Amino acid sequence: MIGQHMGRSESEEAKGTLVYITKLTAICLLIISALTYPFANLIAGLYSSDAEVVRIAAMLIRTASLSMPTLWAMSFILPAGLKGAGDAKYTMVISIASMWVFRVGFGYILCIHAGLGVLGVWLGMYIDWVFRGIMFYLRLKSGKWKNNVVIKVN
Repeated sequence: MIGQHMGRSESEEAKGTLVYITKLTAICLLIISALTYPFANLIAGLYSSDAEVVRIAAMLIRTASLSMPTLWAMSFILPAGLKGAGDAKYTMVISIASMWVFRVGFGYILCIHAGLGVLGVWLGMYIDWVFRGIMFYLRLKSGKWKNNVVIKVN
């Protein structure tokens, strides 16, 4: 949809659609997370009967429930729309750099050096999402993504 708007030289409509889709995704994730959070133990228990595994998995489900609505849409829906507008190079560079610095780097530091174990890996992922979300939001606000129209439609 973003690419179609851009092809028709409707950059403000493209931006409005992208903002709408991002907000709609965040709302849907909020609903899913609100339903998932209280049942984290039950959900984790579907996959293992080991009490320690269930405890850790439930903790990770709860952290995901708290972070998904606020972080995921900004870090994955926004770049999808930017790519649809032809801004693939920027989104690729940010995603790769952020993954290596924050997800892998912070995940390692928090998991191994801070002793947080698997939670540290997941926290590194959330830090990655925060950085990506900020960078993609700033790109959206700057308007630079509008200069990358791939196909013009008459």
